[in-house]
Amino acid sequence: INGIPELYEKLGDVLGRENRAKELSDYCKQALSAVEDAVSDIPEDEKVSVYYAEGSEGLQTEPSSSVHALFLEMSGAHNVADVEAQSGKGQSDVSMEQVLAWDPEVIIAWDDVVRGGADELIRTDPNWANITAVKNGRVYTMCNTPFSWCDRPPAVNRVLGIQWVANMLYPDRYDADMMDVTKEFYKLFYEVDL
Repeated sequence: INGIPELYEKLGDVLGRENRAKELSDYCKQALSAVEDAVSDIPEDEKVSVYYAEGSEGLQTEPSSSVHALFLEMSGAHNVADVEAQSGKGQSDVSMEQVLAWDPEVIIAWDDVVRGGADELIRTDPNWANITAVKNGRVYTMCNTPFSWCDRPPAVNRVLGIQWVANMLYPDRYDADMMDVTKEFYKLFYEVDL
């Protein structure tokens, strides 16, 4: 993800669109730098614990060593998933007992409609009810339009996702109006007015 700004600049040179490429590159540099500045000095014991729920039952996840969990690290989260990384597509299997033992403060889950995830299941199933994130209403559906904001495909959409997660976890440190940030991002990168 840190190579995206340079990639835009190279593409701009190749395609003869240097000004457009610089605009996109500058946005990525500024956004990633702003989030890093906001969360880089959070002590480990004060980081918000997060479980990233993948799959239709929410019992697949990504450990910190997985490229698919990079958005958590970059947004200052403490990824609770202490499991072995799966090569390729990722999605390490976990048990309900593991998730209960980790007891995350926040859960970010795949959307049940767009990605076949477990966001609504996690919010409503009694098996999940005693987890701190569920009890406190802190189960969030990962945005997926036009692509996942956090992991797949591993592209510029993650720049928006990192801002979203940092703001969600640390609004006092990364105070952004995510409606405005999202509108600006979609206009700049997708040329769409929301």
